[in-house]
Amino acid sequence: MTEWPIDQLTPYHRQEEIFPEAHVNAQKRQMLADSMADHGIDRPLRITRDGTIMDGFHRWQVAQEFGWTSVPVEVLPYAPDSAEAQRIFLESNIGSVHDDPMVQARLLQERVKLAGITHGGDRKLGKSSGNNFRLIAEQEGMTDRQLRNKLSLNKLIEPLQALISTGKLKPTDGTALATLTPEEQQTLYDTLGEAYIGKAKAAIVTQAKREAAPSHTESEIQAILRRVKALQGQNDVLEAQLREQSTADPDADLADQLAGVQAERDHLAAEVAKLQATPPSVVERIIEKAVPTPDPSLVERLDELQKRIVGEQRKVETAEKKRLETQAYYKQRLAAADKQAGHLAEQLAQAQAALQAIGQSRKAEDVALTHGGTLLFQLRSAAAPLLAAWPKLAPLSIHCRLPDIEATAEVQAIAEQLAPIVEALHRVIEDNQAEPAPVIDITSRQPALPT
Repeated sequence: MTEWPIDQLTPYHRQEEIFPEAHVNAQKRQMLADSMADHGIDRPLRITRDGTIMDGFHRWQVAQEFGWTSVPVEVLPYAPDSAEAQRIFLESNIGSVHDDPMVQARLLQERVKLAGITHGGDRKLGKSSGNNFRLIAEQEGMTDRQLRNKLSLNKLIEPLQALISTGKLKPTDGTALATLTPEEQQTLYDTLGEAYIGKAKAAIVTQAKREAAPSHTESEIQAILRRVKALQGQNDVLEAQLREQSTADPDADLADQLAGVQAERDHLAAEVAKLQATPPSVVERIIEKAVPTPDPSLVERLDELQKRIVGEQRKVETAEKKRLETQAYYKQRLAAADKQAGHLAEQLAQAQAALQAIGQSRKAEDVALTHGGTLLFQLRSAAAPLLAAWPKLAPLSIHCRLPDIEATAEVQAIAEQLAPIVEALHRVIEDNQAEPAPVIDITSRQPALPT
């Protein structure tokens, strides 16, 4: 045993062909990985001198996954395609991480070929081939018959092999189906499909083949036809003899003999017609037995249930239609309500703006009244001297002369006091002439909801 760089090892070129990765038992492979992680490789890989792996492919795979750089190996003194190396390759891989019955069947077939058993376990093998076949069976812990049944799975068409690999078809049933011709297998598979092919049990196939087997050989049918022909000759002779006799007094024995010949002839002719009629094929019989004719009462009951289902479906469709109509109606009402709510929201905003404007106007009016009252008081206070001086001013306005200088100065002083008061009163009047507050129309027609 020696260490070998892991990157210098290569799988045997038939590894995937005989042991496809798609059919590896994941649980067994995980157990192998766990064991290697804890204890390393307990058994060295067996390789040829050029680094071809004949035994230990999955150990090599796991070592690569772990990032190991080398593995222990035993170098065999054989070429990869030698009989010795192939025998090691086949024997070491049986039951490794493969539970697929089809993989095992192909592996056994390769071993049988390698042993020089060209007929795959035929009972007519020579003494040497028979011994080799028996030896393989003993090595695998099988009887000769069990080994033949395993090997027979290789005769199945590809779709049936795939069903065995996936567990949808039992190997025992596959063994029975393997006795059919490839054409019969294909017809059966196309008719039953994956869902019902598993119902073609071994007992059904065996019984169907027995029933489809002809009850008479071709030579036996020909013998019966010759007997019918001979009876027809006797019939013609007897009829001729009866015609020669007097119709008034026919021979009773001759008439009985003719009737017997005719009865036997007709019976055999009917038997030949029955034998020559095409009987149901073995495939038809298997289908008939695997998929039996249903009970008429159940068929009638099924029809009634189907009618009820149709009626219930119509009710569901009607209810769904009503639901959609109701949904559309309430959607329309909801849209109208949304529109009305929008309109009311606009009116509310207008009312709030108007109330705010009224408040501001009232505030301005209160200020103006307060200011005006003050100015009025000031005006009244300032007007008192004016009223007192008025008699002095009247003559001046008539004669347009101002001889009284004191009166003129007094009026001038009063006018200067009145000027700012009058100007303030003008401003109050102008402020109170602003635009009136907006009027809200609360009598406008609201959008109506649909009924």
